[in-house]
Amino acid sequence: MPKPRKGLSKRLRFEIFKRDGFRCLYCGVTPAGAMLRVDHVVPVSEGGRDDPSNLVTACHDCNGGKGAVSLDVPRYSPTMAVEDVAAYRDQLQAYLAMQREVIAAKTEMAKIVCDEWEREFGAPPWRQTESAFRGWLSRFSPEELAEAIHVARAKSGSASVAFPYLCGIIRNWKTGTQPGRAGAV
Repeated sequence: MPKPRKGLSKRLRFEIFKRDGFRCLYCGVTPAGAMLRVDHVVPVSEGGRDDPSNLVTACHDCNGGKGAVSLDVPRYSPTMAVEDVAAYRDQLQAYLAMQREVIAAKTEMAKIVCDEWEREFGAPPWRQTESAFRGWLSRFSPEELAEAIHVARAKSGSASVAFPYLCGIIRNWKTGTQPGRAGAV
């Protein structure tokens, strides 16, 4: 008689979800759209192990349909079992907590850049400027933006002239035409 299969630990499941960004690697759905599970890439029945390199995040539908059914065949989702509701709730809470951490980190990075602006110009940035900083932080580090603020201050003098100049620096960095950018490719 085969040994009963031991389930994955909650810790390992969470680490796989975290590694995969709380997103199904087959279809991209997050816990906001479906219950997530941990799937064995090589099934246990074919010798697949519970090693993180053999585990991926999959939604309920993709995990259930991965066998003989193609993933592009539409199916109706089965009703969620009662014991899965708590796991689904936990996934949603963990996903939301991670999203809050990302928002807090982005807010902190924006504050660093805004503080640099205030040091250079003696006044906090305008709402438009702060909004631009938040957008630019998706592509540039706070240090790079601080460098751009210093250049804009040196070239323009006043905050009212510096912001358009700063926009030009960022535009040139995006297109790769600005020499001297920290980390330029």
